[in-house]
Amino acid sequence: EKLKTNFSLNYYESEALYDNKDYERFNVRSNNDYTINNWIHANVDVNLLYSKQNSPHNGAGGSIMKDLMFSSPLYNAYWADGRYADGKDGDNPIAYHNLSGNNRGEYYRVGGKLQLDLTPIKDLTLTAVASPRYTFDKKKDHKMAYDVYRISGDPISGGGYSTTSLSETRDDTYSLTMQFYANYKFQIQRHSIGLMAGFEDYTYKWENEGASRTNFTLDNFPYLDLGPEDYQFNSGKAGHNSYRSIFGRIMYSWADRYMLQANIRSDGSSRFAKGQKWGTFGSIGAAWAITNENFMKDVSWLKNLKYKLSWGVLGNQDFITNPTIAGYYPYNDLYTIGNLNDEISFSFKYKGNPDLTWERSETWNTGIEFNIADILEGEVEYYNKTTKDMLFLKQVSPSLGYAQYPVNDGKMVNKGLEFSLVAHLVKTNDISLDLRVNGGHYKNKMTQMPMDDTTGKEKPLEIQGAYGWSKGHSLYDFYIREYAGVDPETGMALYIL
Repeated sequence: EKLKTNFSLNYYESEALYDNKDYERFNVRSNNDYTINNWIHANVDVNLLYSKQNSPHNGAGGSIMKDLMFSSPLYNAYWADGRYADGKDGDNPIAYHNLSGNNRGEYYRVGGKLQLDLTPIKDLTLTAVASPRYTFDKKKDHKMAYDVYRISGDPISGGGYSTTSLSETRDDTYSLTMQFYANYKFQIQRHSIGLMAGFEDYTYKWENEGASRTNFTLDNFPYLDLGPEDYQFNSGKAGHNSYRSIFGRIMYSWADRYMLQANIRSDGSSRFAKGQKWGTFGSIGAAWAITNENFMKDVSWLKNLKYKLSWGVLGNQDFITNPTIAGYYPYNDLYTIGNLNDEISFSFKYKGNPDLTWERSETWNTGIEFNIADILEGEVEYYNKTTKDMLFLKQVSPSLGYAQYPVNDGKMVNKGLEFSLVAHLVKTNDISLDLRVNGGHYKNKMTQMPMDDTTGKEKPLEIQGAYGWSKGHSLYDFYIREYAGVDPETGMALYIL
């Protein structure tokens, strides 16, 4: 009984509703628990995954189904001799689907977890966890030129690609999560106390490479070395980020009636400059199990009634807008290294901000849990969340040499009500039937606009993609021009600027 092992092997294969598309996946998982002695326990988990997929290129519609639906039925797909017809100006979606090449991909993932639990004294548990993860993604995009035929039998270029080309990419990622924490739980008469303190370290690295060649002579051999050297291209980039956290928690309960919990944590992120990396956050919550009170002991139909109230501050290091552009170094100016007349060139790409720091969200939450006669269970919660020092890319005058840069600015409020209900309609030894309903309503609005760097006042409007931010309005209101009718002289649409 010292060793418990769970091993699973899974194979999945699927074909699509149309030709030239398929998917295959192979997965192995092993979970092992080992009790070394009465105070040392180990857990080792390993999971392996391999998948392979093949798919044709899609046209303007985005899929073969849409391409076929968008095509006029007046045009032939084939001629009587079996050759592909020219459709409309060479646009034949069936020929494109079958002749324009394909995308092939292979994905490998290796992950695991090693956990060691020590119980040196009663009620104290020391835990160490190491969880590595590695992925490798290989893709090959083979685009092929092809011909279709007019009714006269003359060939013309198909509506896909003018030349045959091949692009290959290799993407590697590696992450490692390390955790060390201690839990101490003890009871003094009707008082239950739990203490926890811990440390976490997370590291993530990625690297990708790309290579391509065009103007292939041999269409059916998708290998880079068969393409002309004069038409070869390559690319590559890499990045990494990490964070560290120190955290603690205190839990208290008296007679399972009154419960308190307090949390505090300090997080440091590599996405911020020196002096701005660390932020400290905390929360406190309380709950009252009303049905455990003596005055409720005769109310047998009410199985559970609990009131909850909490307050807390959380930190966020991810950008609301454009996380890809902001990347892992938003505090630095970034430049693109290129080739200009066979010389190394540097061009400005991204404006950084060394004053960036954590976005902070303060949340009040209150609600109830209930269980009526084991027939109806539910939970209703109301929350009010205020976010300040918002992380986003603020728009500025392009005359500065850049059109946007990352800032901590602005404030918004989210208020909402959420509920979850479960009705146990049928419950016997053999059959159970439940009806679950959940929903909610929330309102989001900006309460403080970002500052205009030129005037020193709040901006009346901040454009973020398709959205327009404005005080008193939602963060996700679409910003479009106001229609003003038709110009009577030209017939063109008019808009108010």
